[in-house]
This record gives sequence, C-alpha cells and structure tokens, in this order.
Amino acid sequence: MNTLALHAAVLLMSLGLVNIDGTNPSGGNPPMVHVFGGQRVKVDMAVKPLNTNLLEPLEIQADLYQKGQALLAPIQKDIVVAKASRFDGCGQLFLPLISWELPVPEVKRETEMVARLRMKSGGGEWLPSGQISITVYPLGFAKEPLAAFSKKRGFHLFGKNKPLRAFLKDQKVEFDDAGENLAVLPNATRDNGVYIGEATSRELAEWLGTHPGWRGHIVVFCPDSPLLPGVFVSTQGGFRIAKVTLPLLDTLSSDPRSQKTFLEILNTLTAPQF
Repeated sequence: MNTLALHAAVLLMSLGLVNIDGTNPSGGNPPMVHVFGGQRVKVDMAVKPLNTNLLEPLEIQADLYQKGQALLAPIQKDIVVAKASRFDGCGQLFLPLISWELPVPEVKRETEMVARLRMKSGGGEWLPSGQISITVYPLGFAKEPLAAFSKKRGFHLFGKNKPLRAFLKDQKVEFDDAGENLAVLPNATRDNGVYIGEATSRELAEWLGTHPGWRGHIVVFCPDSPLLPGVFVSTQGGFRIAKVTLPLLDTLSSDPRSQKTFLEILNTLTAPQF
C-alpha cells in the first residue's frame, strides 16, 4: 500500500470540509448539495497536501450513484476530477484549486445521489477520499404547487421584492400588488390570500402593535433581524405570521432548496390550526 497516498490530501470544498475517510471533521454527515437535474454542476475544490514533499502527481476521480433504501445504483463511473496534478512545494496559505464539473442527470422526482471520490498518487493504488451527498430536484418542480396555491388562496405582494416577483413571473404564478410596505396594507381583510413582503424588524413590530385584530396570513422577510436564520411562525389576533430570517429571496430562482423552503413556509402558514 502506498503510504504517501494514505495521507496525501485533505479536500477542502466549497460545500464543506471532507477528510480522507469521507467524514466531516466537525462531526455529522458528509457535505450535501442541492441541485436541479440535467445540469453540469461546478465544484471548486482546494487540495491541501499533508506531505509538502510529495512529488508524485495526484489523480482524483469520482463515481456517481443513485441512493436507494439499501443499495447504491451506479449512474456514471470514472469521472475525472484531477489528472496528474502536482502539489509539491505548496504552502499552508496557498492551496491549489481544482475546478471540475459533476454531470447530474434529469430526475422526475426529488432524488438522493452520492458522488464518491477516490485518489491515488503516482503508481499507487486508488484510495477512498470522501463523498458528497447530493439531492437532485426536477427543473420547475415548484411551478405546479405554486399555481395550485395561488388558485386556492392568491398572492398579495408588498414592497419591492424584485427577486420574488421575478421568481413568481418565471413560474407563471399570478399575484397582485398590496402596497409599498406593511404600513399601507388594509386594516382588515376577509380574503383567504397570503401577503408576502420584506420589512425591517422595527417596521414589523410596529405594524403588529397597531393591527391586533387583523385577520389573514403574512410572510415577512426580515434581513436585519438579530434572530438566528430560520422561520418563526406565530399567531396573534386571529392571523398567522411567518417571520423569515433566512436569506431566501436572492436565491429563489437558482437554488432548489430555497424554492422547497418557500413552499414549506406557505404550507405551514396556511395549515389548519388545532
């Protein structure tokens, strides 16, 4: 066994930190990414040699699998990540960057996949070097549930919300303008719609204090909130409000996880109360 290859490199990825044995140094599961199917996903990976005298070229490959309940079904083997890359003389502050593309197939439903990495140095043997867990979504998966929600309840947008408006237009979901900010919303409403917009934490607190009897559902994105990133749902005076401190708006059009979270917020907001 090539002892140099055993500790040749630690993979520091933009997705997280992966050890040579595929575990996360901070504990827990390997890093996970969320992507749309039918795309080539760019992965940036910095390789930090543990042995700075390593002169032999290092090769890295990946195999992509679909994850089932008990088995992994191979999708594509021997994906070239790096070939004949040399890392001799690299210091701690200057890590060589490897960029590669992971081909992800189209899917009809949310699907779990795994990319397993392996490496070898010189003429040594291939050794496992970590893995990436991948959740793949059908392109446009949010369009149908958003259309059904809009038809049943309706969307009322307040504030500028350019990313949200662009996303809903791209999904061909109808919405109307409720006003420039929380202050211009109607004093009371009897419709079944959902009001969605952006406001500061102070504006939201003031509006809540002056509308104790307002009935309706509101999603308010508060980018300045001191709360940890999350979704905080509460009920006051007969209406339900979701205060969102997650940075979702700017990634709605490109990130499937943001779209899924947005759908979950809407469903939670309008779920029956017991």
